[in-house]
Amino acid sequence: MPGLNYKPANYELAKSINEDFVRNIPKPDYLITAAMLDSEDNLVNMLYPNDIVKFMISVEKDSYIAILCIDANGDKNWLPVAYNFIRAGEVRTFPDLKDTVFKVVDGVYGAEQILIYASTSEKGLPEQTSTGKYAKNDIQKITRGITALKQSSAENYETSVFKITYTVME
Repeated sequence: MPGLNYKPANYELAKSINEDFVRNIPKPDYLITAAMLDSEDNLVNMLYPNDIVKFMISVEKDSYIAILCIDANGDKNWLPVAYNFIRAGEVRTFPDLKDTVFKVVDGVYGAEQILIYASTSEKGLPEQTSTGKYAKNDIQKITRGITALKQSSAENYETSVFKITYTVME
């Protein structure tokens, strides 16, 4: 049919603006890349009781890391890390403690979070207390939409946080 066009009249202009936008997006200079894997090295976001997981973590700057698990009830648990320093570009697998596994054992079902903290100084990591609780609504507010963030301090270190969300099924 004459006169039909699948492209809008301003297609070339829209394409040009999009290319300029993508080219000029500032790239964060400090990022964490992480993934949760099952015992067979598959990416997972649903777990069941007795499932065993591990985390692959990489950073773009030499960093110290800490791994926090927040269960569906808001209880927090710092996962043990033997050697928490990672060189830039290195890919590390956790747990890194001999004879240690990260296993779903508590019988709490629902949406849970893993927060992986990385900082160019150990001072930039949160205090790893063994007890504590977040209110369920606070967990969502704290972690909604977070993938990585950068903080600079007066002491000149940077801290980033990476979130992994998963669900524990019955």
